[in-house]
Amino acid sequence: MGMGLIEYDTMEEGYNKGYSIIEYLKDVCLLETGYLDDSEVRVHDIIRDMSLWISSDCSEEHMKWFVQAGVGLYNISNRDIETFRSGRKISLMCNYIPELPRALNCPNL
Repeated sequence: MGMGLIEYDTMEEGYNKGYSIIEYLKDVCLLETGYLDDSEVRVHDIIRDMSLWISSDCSEEHMKWFVQAGVGLYNISNRDIETFRSGRKISLMCNYIPELPRALNCPNL
């Protein structure tokens, strides 16, 4: 569950552990309650930016994580495609990209 971050024997146990972690992160102000209702959480912008910096630029292998979520992209540039090659994780969610290029070489995903 969660990219292997939570070990569990049953789905209920995994859910409970995940919920406990989320509540703890809210208690220490690393997560905030979502805008719409209490069933959502959001990451404070500063925490998000620092997390992305640590996971990409600051790491031994630059650009391990390529995150361009919700930034209004309509297509993927050739520069982005080159960056994907060394990427370990890629997130382009909440953009306007109609389809991905057919031939992406991303051996580390």
